[in-house]
Amino acid sequence: MARLFIVVGDSLSGGGTVVSGSPFTDIDGSAMARVGDRVICKAHGPGTIVSGDTTLIIDGNPAARHGDKVSCGCQLIAGRQSLAFIEGGAAAAGTTPTSRPAPTTENRQSLSPPQRETLPPSRLSASGSAPGCWLEDHSKAVSTEAYNRYFVIYDAEGNEFDTEIPAKFSIRIPLRSSGEMDVVVKFKVEPEDGLTTDDVSAVKERLQTAVDRYWNGKHTLAVADPRCGERRFPIRHKVEWVDAGHDYTMRIAARQGRENVEGLIVNVSKETTAWTMAHEYAHCIDLPDEYTDNELAHEVVRYYRHDGLLDETEIIAVYVRPASDPDATILSTVDHATIRLRHAWPIAIEAQEFLTAQLGRTIKCTVV
Repeated sequence: MARLFIVVGDSLSGGGTVVSGSPFTDIDGSAMARVGDRVICKAHGPGTIVSGDTTLIIDGNPAARHGDKVSCGCQLIAGRQSLAFIEGGAAAAGTTPTSRPAPTTENRQSLSPPQRETLPPSRLSASGSAPGCWLEDHSKAVSTEAYNRYFVIYDAEGNEFDTEIPAKFSIRIPLRSSGEMDVVVKFKVEPEDGLTTDDVSAVKERLQTAVDRYWNGKHTLAVADPRCGERRFPIRHKVEWVDAGHDYTMRIAARQGRENVEGLIVNVSKETTAWTMAHEYAHCIDLPDEYTDNELAHEVVRYYRHDGLLDETEIIAVYVRPASDPDATILSTVDHATIRLRHAWPIAIEAQEFLTAQLGRTIKCTVV
């Protein structure tokens, strides 16, 4: 019996769509979906694919097929392509078997029609890229829901929190001009009555200093294009102050309270330290706290990797994590400066999804 493969963009029986797939393997330009890839169900919200063909492993995970299940109980509905899998191990187009090999991590090729052109080495440019590569720089304004896209949080009993956390920032990827990739957060200030222009200027300068000290020079985005090769872009975080069109409103108080980010509001004071500014900035690029306010019970944080799959690593968020703890980070421990690769995965998720859509082929973005 032939069953159609599922790709990004295919539907669910309850409505909704498949939103993530293999970073390496596609069918006619659409990434193949696998167990663990993400879906958005209209009836039940975000979920993951939970069943697939264990005899066909696509880049580490079983391939998803028409009729396979997702975590909410709905079924996957194929319809965007016609490549099927004959149960028993043979790939087929429609119902006719072909000799096309099953993709693995050693065989990261597109499951595209045999007539698709591939460029021989003699047609590569002097830089090692095919003609027509790296033609444009790309910019995207991100405005989405961070929770269950970048991370999830569980209580000590393993129950997932039900929350909404907005994500709003911009990315600028210089594929053509090269150089640094910009992550831009735009702030509008609302100072409390009585604060002077100098007070506000000092807060602005302190935030920029904090971003430069704690966040810049820490990560690089590697962009792998199956046609053009790979380019790498150091990630530079930039703060922009605007009167309109802002991502966040920064409210500056005269007296120090507890700093936090509530929705799209950043609460600081004229006394807020540079480290605290850097910690709160992390929430503006939609990273969660890696500590808990509950003295009696821990929480668990898990991040989505740059390939869109939920990472197996569990970050145990405790009430106090000392600086001597090897797991301490800028998000868990006061005055600690450690930043992990996972703290740039949301940027890679947005870059990969955006470039794949813009270029019309599967692009892989990783953080190094």
